[in-house]
This record gives sequence, C-alpha cells and structure tokens, in this order.
Amino acid sequence: MWCLVDGDELCGLTILVDRLGTAAWTETERQEPSLLLASTITDPVRAGQQLGTCIAWWAVDRAARLGYAWCAG
Repeated sequence: MWCLVDGDELCGLTILVDRLGTAAWTETERQEPSLLLASTITDPVRAGQQLGTCIAWWAVDRAARLGYAWCAG
C-alpha cells in the first residue's frame, strides 16, 4: 500500500500487487515482471484535482524504474 500525502494530510492511497491472479492473466503474462494497480482511493474533498491520474502515472513510473515490462490497472 502506498499513500499520497500533502504535508500531514492523507489525500489518497493505492495498492500495488506484484503477483497477477489466474482469472484474467495467462501463464505467460503471470511470468513477466509487472505491477497491478489493484485499488486506488482519493479524498472526495479533492475531487477534480486529478489525484487518481497522478497515482496511476506514479505506478507506471515505479514499474519502469523497477525494470518491469508493464503496469496494469
């Protein structure tokens, strides 16, 4: 779990998983290094600030920095 904070204020959080399940992924896909953006929530008071988009782009960047082939959401 990763948190998005602004000073002392929690603005959002997300859960990244590095093991893909069998329901939606092939065996070959499950063997590739990847991250799954499993869940994200943001503070509704901050609606319109694109925090979910920021979190999603952060997850893609994290996967790239880890050398992973892809990040799914």
